[in-house]
Amino acid sequence: MMGLLWVEDEQHILELDEVKEHWQVDTALACDIAIAKVKENKYELIIVDLILPITMGERRHLKFEVHPANEYEEKYGGLWLIRYIREELHVQTPIIVLTIVVGKDREPVERVLNGKITEYLSKYDIMPEDLCNRIGEILAK
Repeated sequence: MMGLLWVEDEQHILELDEVKEHWQVDTALACDIAIAKVKENKYELIIVDLILPITMGERRHLKFEVHPANEYEEKYGGLWLIRYIREELHVQTPIIVLTIVVGKDREPVERVLNGKITEYLSKYDIMPEDLCNRIGEILAK
């Protein structure tokens, strides 16, 4: 079984049994938790929501040496996380963005993500079995 990291702050989305049946899934509810896990583990694929807190709860006081670079990273913690993974940790693991950021907000976000992600999927449009198929296709490459 291959290991995935799924960074999502909505707990019910992380309960997708279809994904857990095929892959070992590690989860993170905030960006700081994800960073710690990426530093400790080698994942085959990372799934990231864009609307994420940088830190949660009592850890909100934590400071990072890399701050949001633009208004989109300020608004969407997942953008900051992806940049951190790529530019600070130099991890080239495939990344799927699975988010509700669509429509007029998607184009500027995709410009920021240019070249940093493997796939951009809408939570509105994807069924669990389709997500599993897409993960399998990416890992098969």
